[in-house]
Amino acid sequence: MSLFQKITEKFGIDTLFSSRNDDATRDFVRGYWGGLGLIAILFSMSYFMLVSALNQQADLVGLVNLIVNQNSLSQEIGKQSLILQDCQTDRQCENSKKILIETSILFEKSQKILLAEEKRLKVSSVVLDSLHQKNKYAFYPILESANEIAKLSEKIKNEKNNEFTKRKMDLYIQKILHKEKILHKEQNYTKILSDLASEYNLEAHTHIQTIKLYQSFLLGLAFLVLLGLVLYLFPPIIHKLQSYLNEIETDKKETEGKNLEISIAYQKLKEQEEKTRQNANELQQKNDDLMRIQAELIQSNLEIQNKTEALKESYDIIEAQKKLQENQFFETSLNHFSQVMRWQSEQTIYTWANKFLEEIVPFVNGLSATLYVYDDETELLHLVGDYAIERGEAFQFEEIKLGENLVGQAAKSLQSIYLTELNGKTNQYAHQLATETISPSSIFIMPVTQNETLSGVLEMTAVEPLEEKMLLFLKKLKEGIGSNLMALQDQKRINQLFADSQMAEKRLKKSLLKIKENEERFRKLSEVTQEGLVFLQDNLIKDVNSVLLKMLDYDNQFEILGSHYINLIAPKYRFEIEDTKLLDDGLAHEMEAVKKNGETFPIEIQARNANFGGEMIKLISIHDITERKKTQEELEKANRIASLVGELEKKNRDITASIEYAQRIQQAILPNEKVIGKGFM
Repeated sequence: MSLFQKITEKFGIDTLFSSRNDDATRDFVRGYWGGLGLIAILFSMSYFMLVSALNQQADLVGLVNLIVNQNSLSQEIGKQSLILQDCQTDRQCENSKKILIETSILFEKSQKILLAEEKRLKVSSVVLDSLHQKNKYAFYPILESANEIAKLSEKIKNEKNNEFTKRKMDLYIQKILHKEKILHKEQNYTKILSDLASEYNLEAHTHIQTIKLYQSFLLGLAFLVLLGLVLYLFPPIIHKLQSYLNEIETDKKETEGKNLEISIAYQKLKEQEEKTRQNANELQQKNDDLMRIQAELIQSNLEIQNKTEALKESYDIIEAQKKLQENQFFETSLNHFSQVMRWQSEQTIYTWANKFLEEIVPFVNGLSATLYVYDDETELLHLVGDYAIERGEAFQFEEIKLGENLVGQAAKSLQSIYLTELNGKTNQYAHQLATETISPSSIFIMPVTQNETLSGVLEMTAVEPLEEKMLLFLKKLKEGIGSNLMALQDQKRINQLFADSQMAEKRLKKSLLKIKENEERFRKLSEVTQEGLVFLQDNLIKDVNSVLLKMLDYDNQFEILGSHYINLIAPKYRFEIEDTKLLDDGLAHEMEAVKKNGETFPIEIQARNANFGGEMIKLISIHDITERKKTQEELEKANRIASLVGELEKKNRDITASIEYAQRIQQAILPNEKVIGKGFM
């Protein structure tokens, strides 16, 4: 879009008479604004030329002022040179010399400024170039003579006691003034500067005359443009305006005829309006009823939304409750089986394994199970426990090599194997009841490890596929099973080593070394357990594991070694423990422990006797039940909310019934579409 089109669009000129779509009018408008734009451009050019001329004139006047200043300085140099020649007193001579030096410095600076300004203006003229050349030749002799006179004056001052030398210097100054003709050169230099000023004034006058000539030409051209606008644009538009007036008169007559027709139609419209008003009153009454019902529905919907939000929050709480219950299940189950797997001093690995399987198989809804321990010396898996297994021809694997059948493969790969949908191909695992034979539908084989080292394999069958929760629980439990299997296997080896210790001194030393290794394993077992362990000897702390140190915020075990174990218990429980010997019953008790900083927290504590390094000691296990307490509180809160959910659901059903009733009323009140539109036909 051109600049002209943007201007006409901004001021709305281009739409003038647009209803007629007249080319002559449009051409007039465009020509009119085009002429005004051209005149504006011409006046702008004239303005900028005038500004340029004034700036040039100001530069030339400034240059003339510099020339006048240079002229004054050259005259001052001549004046001070004469005064310096005839000065009578030292003070007068000193002042004259000082003025001469300062004037010479200013004279030299002014000459540099003058030359720089002449170079910047770049005024081209043969006369000016000649005068500039003369200016350079006349300037330097004057400046050099003034500097030489100043130096001689300084020497005269220094030789003031030598009348002969002073007189000689005065004669030399006169020689410079007359022989070098400094005064004559100063007059010539003044004349050159005057000629330069005259030439620059003439140049400025010539420049202004040229600008005036251009301005006159531009103003004349603008006048011709205005004259063209008057002669060629206005007559066509006047002719068109006359045509428009004639058309308006014709349209006026046609409008009078149409007004008569409109008057007749208006009377008919008034009659129809009266009928419409009657129908509108009836419709307004029905509409008021409808609005009232709609308001009731909106209120009901708001109540439903509020109840829905409350139900949504309740459902979220129920989901959180389920998650809390699941977490509580894992925590409670792990704690329970930690107690089950906690071996007693009189237990063997076989009695421990059978007791563990008796607990774990019914817990996960299993059918039967076997537990193998891994012997790293023979690299064989040995059966140490079974549950609901019929020993006979079908059962022949009491020792299994790594990679042999599914149990050996699970041990070799350290990966669990879970088989479902066996389609009855489990004869060796079938169980004969009084009335029927039960075959399992799933088999789960899990290697148990300690610190990623194979300890044994747990094999379990089930009538139905195991729940995901139970599979996850078994995987969480495998590290604890492996730790206990390893400890029991080591204990078995310790007993065997002690039984054979009298055979030979060499074997005795080897056995003692093995005992130390097993004690270290026992310590590692205490480190990987989830409970804090305290080893006591005469009620004094002999050793602790890292879990207890972290639980009580101690940096290292040396802070509490050798102290009485009662110091770990909160003060309000100490009397009960010592007076009633609470920990001697071997049961778990809930109380509070105290941290290093004095803070207390809930724990579950249990004491038992254990064989450690060939001597009987008391072992105290401490379990942090803070999260269990929080979970119990949250479950109680969730149960209260669940009861409220039932009430909200009942109220929601009542509100839904009310809404359905209101909708039936609305359908009964609203009229049929044909009835509503009948009054407007």
